Amino acid sequence: MSKVLIVTSKADLHADHLSRKFMEREIPTARLNVDELPVNLSVVHTEKGGHSIWRVNDGSKSCLFRPEEVTAVWYRKPFITRYDRVAQKANVAFVGRETEAYLGDVCACLGNAKWINHPNLNQIAGNKLGQLRLAWQLGFQIPETLVTNDAREAEEFINRLAPKKV
Repeated sequence: MSKVLIVTSKADLHADHLSRKFMEREIPTARLNVDELPVNLSVVHTEKGGHSIWRVNDGSKSCLFRPEEVTAVWYRKPFITRYDRVAQKANVAFVGRETEAYLGDVCACLGNAKWINHPNLNQIAGNKLGQLRLAWQLGFQIPETLVTNDAREAEEFINRLAPKKV
C-alpha cells in the first residue's frame, strides 16, 4: 500500500490540518513526529529488511511505515534535538546526533518518493549568504550587506548607512 509520509514534530498545527484533509479523502498517511523517536517510536533496521518504524502504545506495537510503502514525503520542519559538544549533557548530544543520522538514512531510503522540502535541498536553500551571492552573480540588485562578528565593523556599517535606517 502506498502512503504519504509527513516528517514533522508533535506540535505542528499545519501537519495536523493536512493529516485531517488526507483522512477525509482516505489517502493513506503516516506521520513521523521526529521528537517522538526516542520515546514513543521504535525503529528497526536490518541489512535485509531495511527500515521500519513502529508506534508503541501501552506495550503494543503497530507499524507506522516502511520506506518501500512511501510514495510522497512532506518534510515539514521536524524538531531534532540540537546538540553542541560544549554546553550540553553528553547523553542529550548523543541522542541528537544519532536521531539526525538515523533520519538521514531513512530519507536516503525514500529516494524514489516525490518530495516537498527535501532536507538536503532545504539545507542549500537555508544558506542565506549563498543565496545572496547567487542573486548578485545573476545580476539582481541587492542591498549593501555586512555579515560580521566584529562589533566595530558592525558599528561603522550602521553609522555609514544610518540615514537609510539599517
